[in-house]
Amino acid sequence: MTAKGTTKQGILDAALELFSVQGYEATSISQLAEAVGIRKASLYSHFENKQAILDALIQTTIGEYEKHSIFANADWDDPAFTKDKEHMTSGNGGADVPWADSLYSPRSENQPRQENAHH
Repeated sequence: MTAKGTTKQGILDAALELFSVQGYEATSISQLAEAVGIRKASLYSHFENKQAILDALIQTTIGEYEKHSIFANADWDDPAFTKDKEHMTSGNGGADVPWADSLYSPRSENQPRQENAHH
């Protein structure tokens, strides 16, 4: 990895930490630069602004989700996937995975999420 790539990843790592602890709004570009050990001007050579850093973090998270989630790349019309769905949900009475029905059932914005009673 080049030095520029290392610095850019360092900025993202610091941003994830600071945004998680302090919140996005409370974290300044100066704090991010200080956490990485660079000047603000150097940070701006990697990212246009704080929003661009947040956007990069979100894109990275979405990419990781898509690589690892069985749902992100699922072929919902594939009978094999449907068979698995039936096994996890009402196909076996839902005994094995009682919360699984909510994974496969679309929910409108106005419909409240059903919480599992067994917290």
